Amino acid sequence: MDKRPDPGEAMPRSELHAMYGGNRQSGISISAQAGMIHLFSDPIHVESYGMPDGLDEEGIYLYTGAGQKGDQTLTQGNRALLTHKDANRDVYIWRRERQGDYRCVGQFEVDQEQPFISTDAFDADGELRTVIVFRLRPVGELAADAPVVTTTEALAYRGYEEKAAIGGRVRIERLQRRSSRDSEMDLAIRYRAHLERLGHEIRRVQILPPGEVRPFCADLHDRTDNVLIECKASPTRQALRLAIGQLIDYRRFFSPTPRLAVLTGSKPRQDLIDLCSSMTIEVIWLEEDGTFTSSFD
Repeated sequence: MDKRPDPGEAMPRSELHAMYGGNRQSGISISAQAGMIHLFSDPIHVESYGMPDGLDEEGIYLYTGAGQKGDQTLTQGNRALLTHKDANRDVYIWRRERQGDYRCVGQFEVDQEQPFISTDAFDADGELRTVIVFRLRPVGELAADAPVVTTTEALAYRGYEEKAAIGGRVRIERLQRRSSRDSEMDLAIRYRAHLERLGHEIRRVQILPPGEVRPFCADLHDRTDNVLIECKASPTRQALRLAIGQLIDYRRFFSPTPRLAVLTGSKPRQDLIDLCSSMTIEVIWLEEDGTFTSSFD
């Protein structure tokens, strides 16, 4: 087929497939007859799942691969996109507009030096999984309103206010309806208020490691005493093991190195308190009367 989409061109998806072929449901739609791969992007879907989608600071388009549940793999549509040059297929990105049409962002090709990045994100069930974020280089001109994402290294370590932090959590809470995240947030807010009444300066911290495209958040940082705190609603072994790993991961991004603490919704078993103490990690828990107790007291 000689006809190729023009950047900025918009049409209903049904018309697009009638013209070029390809699967009408897939996010990565292969049109073998036309020699094209069409990538579809929905801003509402992108916002809900927290997926990177748009041009980064280098002009590379970050596009999250196919697969809504479980770890994404380089199979089917993802593999077809990765190997599109070998199959002589041109790649076009289409972005959904409010009225339901899709507008062509432009033509792209997979970056040869670094075709994709693997990162963490939530799936359709709210479970954490590994996703594939393709790095696509523009071929020719793009639509004037091509979307942009921010991956600046300035995000690598910054504190931000409670209002912004809660706003950033809304998406995650919506994805984790079946989890204890709501309780963990409530616990964090209550402990923060407790520390602030004592005159401590508390922040939530967003961290973006080099090479990642999606930041993660440390629950609380007591800047007065330099203590990094991870919140877990349930004091189970699994929850505390997860908290320990998170704290050790987060700690390397702070200077000076902070002390570590786990905050739980009730007192853990003594064996779990001893586990944390063996690594000099403080355990703080909420008592039934609303006060907080520390294993270091």
